[in-house]
Amino acid sequence: AAFIQTAKLNYKFDSRPLIADGFSNGANIAASLLLRYPDLLAGGILMRAMLPFEPDGLPNLAGKPILIMSGKQDPIVPLDQPKRLAELFRVAAADVNIEWASAGHNLTPSEITKARDWLSTHFVEK
Repeated sequence: AAFIQTAKLNYKFDSRPLIADGFSNGANIAASLLLRYPDLLAGGILMRAMLPFEPDGLPNLAGKPILIMSGKQDPIVPLDQPKRLAELFRVAAADVNIEWASAGHNLTPSEITKARDWLSTHFVEK
């Protein structure tokens, strides 16, 4: 979080929404940032994410779009993990979509297309 805040100042991109896009542990880091620093990110695409920790309390994520992309046959991420993460984000009032692919821990080309389309729908200025 401190690195992102410093980079926003140094590279002067503070006026634009910052969206996390992470795969596997990168998605877990993005989920942690959303849960611990709710004002830092405008939303996120979390691919093959797990619940990074069970929070003591939930932040206000009202209306923040979050896309969780999970594999039905993922040998690393148990099915209950993305479901629990989505549940927590929903309780925190985020706008959560969870997508299930017939895949393992790998991403499929159709998921990349879905992520691009989701990003365009939620964050690209018309």
